[in-house]
Amino acid sequence: RPSKVALALVTAGIPAPRWPGAPPALSLQVLSGAVTRSTADGIVAQLAMTIGNAALATSLLFADLFDAEVTPDELSASMGATNLIAVPLGAIPMCHGCDGVAGKHAFGARTGGANVVLGVGYLVAVPFATPALLDAFPVAMLGALLAIVAVSLARNALDSENVALSVAIGLVALATNLGVAFLLGIVAHLAWERVRERDGESDDRL
Repeated sequence: RPSKVALALVTAGIPAPRWPGAPPALSLQVLSGAVTRSTADGIVAQLAMTIGNAALATSLLFADLFDAEVTPDELSASMGATNLIAVPLGAIPMCHGCDGVAGKHAFGARTGGANVVLGVGYLVAVPFATPALLDAFPVAMLGALLAIVAVSLARNALDSENVALSVAIGLVALATNLGVAFLLGIVAHLAWERVRERDGESDDRL
């Protein structure tokens, strides 16, 4: 009966072909079990990171470090296209990041050729990347790299129009999470811009 077919589709989901590595088809049961408080917190934080770190901050950093105009829309489009192609083939979701841009610049990268060299290096290293070799990777080296990236990003943050606001957003992120800091930062920035506009109008009247 049509009613039974409809009930089966609602409870079990719509049958769909699956490529190797593709996620399972969504259903009400899967969604109800997946949507938890932790999931919601992770989604909010990831949205803030994707918008702020992978699009907005990366665009600004390209302009500051490389004098290149790459808009957040272009970065978002490239991330979306990459994930639509790669994820069904089994890849994990990927995004751009201002930390990667800052790190490459700190170690001398000045053109897109640095990504090509890095990609070739990865391809050469893949056959030798055994679990034992990965376990032997010195974690302290990773910490040193992250410290260098943090210093590079901090230097660029000091060029902000409102350094105090930038520092406050960072402290809120440490105290709560990135999603909360992102939303509060937007509200604080809009309020600050409004105050500046009022001050400008007052000066014009005087």
